[in-house]
Amino acid sequence: MALDVGTKWVGVALSDPTRTVATPETKVARSPTEACLEHLLIYAKTQGVVGVVVGLPLSLEGRVTPMAQAAKAFAHLLIKAGYTGPILLWDERFTTSVMERSLIKADVSRQKRAQVVDQLAACYLLQGVLESLR
Repeated sequence: MALDVGTKWVGVALSDPTRTVATPETKVARSPTEACLEHLLIYAKTQGVVGVVVGLPLSLEGRVTPMAQAAKAFAHLLIKAGYTGPILLWDERFTTSVMERSLIKADVSRQKRAQVVDQLAACYLLQGVLESLR
């Protein structure tokens, strides 16, 4: 399962059992944090998740940004909330912007883009991880 942790939403994507294809799944409201974490834990359990990838939005120079610090903190909160599987922090500098540009190019309205960009960013992130495993 991949998580694109934003300020308002957490985008969620899953891979197929063969770890070949990532699929955008949903987005979860980030606030209140406890409810968000609980929802993600239940979702991970019901989907049989064996590991979580959390997007780490580094700067162009590869430095840790405030959003990257927030993503790291979110991963720690997920562990504190009861997640016991492995968590991988993965560089995702451009996932949201790449997905946003793709949706604009496809002439998707601003309103529809806002509804799907978070889970598409998580999907793009997860697909990158899956491809690196090959």
